[in-house]
Amino acid sequence: PFPAFPTDLQAQFMGLMTMAKGKSRITETIFENRFMHVQELARLGAHITLSGQTAIVDGVPKLKGAPVMATDLRASVSLVIAGLAAEGETTVNRV
Repeated sequence: PFPAFPTDLQAQFMGLMTMAKGKSRITETIFENRFMHVQELARLGAHITLSGQTAIVDGVPKLKGAPVMATDLRASVSLVIAGLAAEGETTVNRV
């Protein structure tokens, strides 16, 4: 059982939220360094602000392809999801 949204799905869900209309908030209550993929999503054009253990995702109409680097398996999936939706070529390194 999870206390809320499963932390293991947080990165992948954030990849989807980068293009959702409006603002989304994710609060990570279990792991300190779970937002390491945020900088890489920003390379694709995502608008994400970190405030402590909370990420505020302001959806954008489209992402742009760019080279990005994965830090772990969950981050890799979030970058692949965002990269597939982005216009242009995205290369995910360290997968």
